[in-house]
Amino acid sequence: MRKRCWKIGKALVLGSIVCYVVFCLFPYSFFGAEQYVGTGGMIDFCRRFMSNHINDVYWFLYSIIYLYVLTPILSLAVGNKRCLQYMLALCGLVGVLVPLANRLGVNPMYTGTVFNWPLFSTVPLLYFLAGYYLHTYWRPIRHQAAIAAAAYVAATIGMAVLGLWSNGYYRPGGPGPAYDAYVVGISSPFCVVQACALFLLFQSCEIRFQTCEVSTKRMLGKVAGASLGVYLFHILFINWTGFGFVAVLKSALATHPVLYAVVVYLCTLAVVLAGKAALGRCTVAIRWMRGIRRTAVRGLHDVQ
Repeated sequence: MRKRCWKIGKALVLGSIVCYVVFCLFPYSFFGAEQYVGTGGMIDFCRRFMSNHINDVYWFLYSIIYLYVLTPILSLAVGNKRCLQYMLALCGLVGVLVPLANRLGVNPMYTGTVFNWPLFSTVPLLYFLAGYYLHTYWRPIRHQAAIAAAAYVAATIGMAVLGLWSNGYYRPGGPGPAYDAYVVGISSPFCVVQACALFLLFQSCEIRFQTCEVSTKRMLGKVAGASLGVYLFHILFINWTGFGFVAVLKSALATHPVLYAVVVYLCTLAVVLAGKAALGRCTVAIRWMRGIRRTAVRGLHDVQ
């Protein structure tokens, strides 16, 4: 818990500081940053940070910290397969099936009193436990990669089609003013199936990844190591209004969301890799200077 919580905590604070400073310095260069005009200061930063109003995509990191706080307790339970299956069933029932029943028309007053269990209604806990279960207890099945890929595609199509339908894209009047995110949200059964299928798909490809050349595995390791940085700062590229050619390019990419996502990812990845390389060189330089200092001090003591 100390290792992971400290790592995520540092990333959350660092990303929040960078975004806050950028938004305060350039409030008219980023979409939605006009609210930072005339603000800036420790109190304002703390207020926004504690309420996740700096970069709201960081909600995921706040959830992860909560899960890492629970990890010492969960680690005592997940060693028992049956106990882990029981917790998964509770999380699935309270966090997914009950909201689905409410979505289908069951009045929440009939489910809230009986199933208002804060621990197991936290859907991120379901994904956290499911990932550990699939990694530890799942036994690969025949044609797992093909089945997982088919399940992932089916869940994705279901989320897309039902997401459009629930928001009224097929109605004569078009979509309504309020966006309905249930179908594509993390408590949607489609999202649970999609996440598990993606996990099993990569799990089935693990043997092939291990047989790759050293250079390929090194490249994959660098890309994977930069994933947290991409998550922290990709929103800056998305919300940057740009100017000149950049603004025209963003307008053109806006009509091609998949291509837009790829471009944003590659740009953020390049910046993160460059930043990590620069920090690595600075760390080496600092260690080198410290080594010279220690050598000089040791030599001075010897002379004395």
